[in-house]
Amino acid sequence: MGEYGASLEELRALMEYRGAEAKEKIDADYGGITGLCERLKTDPNNGIPNTTTELERRRAVFGANEIPPHPPKCFLQLVWEALQVSLLPYQTDLK
Repeated sequence: MGEYGASLEELRALMEYRGAEAKEKIDADYGGITGLCERLKTDPNNGIPNTTTELERRRAVFGANEIPPHPPKCFLQLVWEALQVSLLPYQTDLK
């Protein structure tokens, strides 16, 4: 399990759960929020220790805590999407 008592894969899998199902999973696998915090060496009230050494260690184990940005659309994609949008409604009844 490594230094923190929970692997990156375990934590990623845990993030797939929501609501009551997530709480049940945490209770069953980690002994509740307190147990998970103990494994991750995190204080439930104050978070992780705010030292450069600890932050670097966690980044090495878990990676950066960021969501990668979506790649920008190319010009042709933007043109195609613009052509798909009808700005003026078509009149089908020509009486």
